Amino acid sequence: MRAKYYLSDAALKDFFKFNYRKLVQTREPAKNFDHKYKVTVKRKRYEIIEKFMNMDKKIIFDIGGACGGVLKKYIINNTCFVFDYDKDYTDFANKMGINSV
Repeated sequence: MRAKYYLSDAALKDFFKFNYRKLVQTREPAKNFDHKYKVTVKRKRYEIIEKFMNMDKKIIFDIGGACGGVLKKYIINNTCFVFDYDKDYTDFANKMGINSV
């Protein structure tokens, strides 16, 4: 079963830029990159992955990763990508050495 109507790309970008960040109380990119709670919560997911595989010389994708704060640990030895609708966040991720799509 699929929805009959979907938001346009422009509407999605508008929602994530002007509404979603307020709903989830996300900070501006620089503060979000170092925000301890969000990084700690997502970090646990990566700790589980690290138990089963070496996280060195990999291509890592973080979907919905905002500015990529969780990927900080992996930037040097891996190729990291972040997917997010908000260009301000992906631009910041690029400055930190994270690619964006």
